[in-house]
This record gives sequence, structure tokens and C-alpha cells, in this order.
Amino acid sequence: MMNDLGVYVHIPFCEKRCHYCDFTALVARDDEIDRYLEALAKELLGFQSLLSERLITTLYVGGGTPSRLSLSQTEKLLQLLEPYTGKLREFTIEANPESVTADKVGLWADYGVDRVSLGLQSSDAGWLKTLGRIHSAERVDEAVGLVRERIDSINLDLIYGLSPGDQTYLRSLDAILSLAPQHVSIYELEVYEHRPLAGMLTELVDSDESFEQFHRLRRKLEAAGFHRYEVSNFSLPGYEAKHNRRYWDRADTLGVGLGAHSLIGRRRFNNTTELPRYLAGDYIEQSESLSSDDILIECLMLGLRQLKGINYRDLLREHPQRSDLIDQYIQRQVALDRLELSGNVLRPTRIGLDLLDTVVLDFLSLL
Repeated sequence: MMNDLGVYVHIPFCEKRCHYCDFTALVARDDEIDRYLEALAKELLGFQSLLSERLITTLYVGGGTPSRLSLSQTEKLLQLLEPYTGKLREFTIEANPESVTADKVGLWADYGVDRVSLGLQSSDAGWLKTLGRIHSAERVDEAVGLVRERIDSINLDLIYGLSPGDQTYLRSLDAILSLAPQHVSIYELEVYEHRPLAGMLTELVDSDESFEQFHRLRRKLEAAGFHRYEVSNFSLPGYEAKHNRRYWDRADTLGVGLGAHSLIGRRRFNNTTELPRYLAGDYIEQSESLSSDDILIECLMLGLRQLKGINYRDLLREHPQRSDLIDQYIQRQVALDRLELSGNVLRPTRIGLDLLDTVVLDFLSLL
């Protein structure tokens, strides 16, 4: 739909910041969270014209840890978002197992949340401690049970590539499958020098072993009935993440909250990551108008993350000045068995998905 809009709301607060995390996240006092919700309301008010004229189809509350909010803060947030929930096709909230309660789940469901994304990451007690997670594997089971009382659709996150020779990631996937989620996201561990985890690991997983670990997970998920519809995401049929697909399709999405990113038409903009600035009402950090080449690169970089691919004819129609270059590029990638062109659909092969960074860099080298 041309007039639809997705909305992302960032809640940056955590009980404790994980050792590997490089997202916009922080530990804050309750009074700071209250002030943040007030600032969030003011930011939304500034987009009232956009929000009122567009059909809002997806809403995603991410973090941070949105479930970190107290019950009263949770209700205040949901009341703030309620005017935008009338025509939703999906309403997701992220949560960590340690802060899921029956009362919070009840509020989520009462205000229309129909999907919960839980950060499991690992079921191994040792790795949970190393990663800085503060929940236990048993608490994940409890949290899933509480969510299922009111909300059916659940995503569980898993991290692999923790250590050379490690096998706990396979047991973690077994634990995930035993909980019967409809969606699983698997991410390779990224180690940042400025985060505590960098000083805690003695050896990192090399790219070959990481590749093998990923495909062991993929095979187990496919055997369990999941299909890989995006580089890192697997779902049962009909449970693909609608909001996340907006990013890969380059569909208009408004992001509000600390560090949130937006795409509206040809304009990309992102918010400040500094809490004092945000609380003072100084929201936007950077804004840019995308060139035709910027949009073309994004179409390839994001669209080819998905198994469904992108429309070849639309690509040529929207970028006629680059049509010869696009055809040259596609012919080369097809010959290398990285892309396939079927009718008007250009999609990555399995090899292409594994080499997606290279596939995109090859196009950039032609510009």
C-alpha cells in the first residue's frame, strides 16, 4: 500500500547492559524513564500530521528492553500509542525473560500487542553469564508460558559463533524448538572492542566455522518446518515479521525515541543517541535526501536480503539511467550462481545469501 506507514518506538532502558551490546541502550532511574515517556509523547506530537494522514499498519516497540518498564510506565506507553493501533496488521514488543510478568502481558494484549520477541540468546548458563544476560534458561520457559496465556505469536533470538568448537548453540536451538515459537532469529556474535565481552573471550570463531555453525542451525530449523525468508530470519508459514519486512522493502517507516531511524519518501533521518539532548526536545541528529544511486544501492542491499527478492522490471523503470549497468551486473551475478532471474523476480541463490556483502560490493565497484 502506497499510503501505509510503519512506526518503530525505541525504549532504550535495560536492567543491566549486556557485555556484547552495541545498541542504543542504557541503565536509567525510574524518574528518567518517566521523563523519557513525556519526551516521546512530544516527539510523536510533532509528527501528528504524518501520522494522521497515513494508514499505520505495523507498530514495533524495541529496545533496549521495553519490558523493563514498570506496569504503570508500560500502560502510559501503550496509552500513548493507542491512537495508532486501529488498522494494525502487526504489533510487536520486545522483551527479556527476566522482566516478563503476567500483568505486563495482560496489558500488552489488552492494547493490541499480538507478537512478542524474546531475547533468549543462549540456553547455556555459562554463556548467559559471559554475555551478561541476567535471566536463566528456566526463566525463558516461564516467560514463554506467561506470554502464551494471552499472545500466541512469539519470536526467539539465538546467538551463534560464541567460541571455536562450541556446541551449546545447537542445544540452545533444541531448547528454542521445544518452546514451539513461530519465528526464530539467529545472529552471529559480533565482538566490539569497546564492549566488555572483547576482554572476556580468549579466541574468536573464524569465518569458516561461523559459516558451518549457521548452516547446522539452518538445517535443523528447516527440518522443523521453518523457512528462511531473510538472511537471519526463519518462520513458520505466515509468521514472517511484517514490520521488519518494511525495512528490507524500503517502505516508509517512522522511528521515534532515542537513536531511532526513519525513512519517509527519499528522506532518511535519525535521532540523537544522547539522552539529555533527547529529553530537552532536540530529537533529530542527522537528515539526508537520498540520490537515485543511493536508492538503487539500498534496493539491492536490503531487497536481496529476502528470499522473495526484488522486482527486476521495477528496478529498471525506476533507475533508467543505470539500466545497462544493472543488466551487466545481473548477468555476472547469475553466471556466478549468486543471483537468479525468474520472470521479473531477481532473488539471491543460497550461495548469494551467504555472500551477500560481496554481491552488493560487486555492484558498488561498477558505479
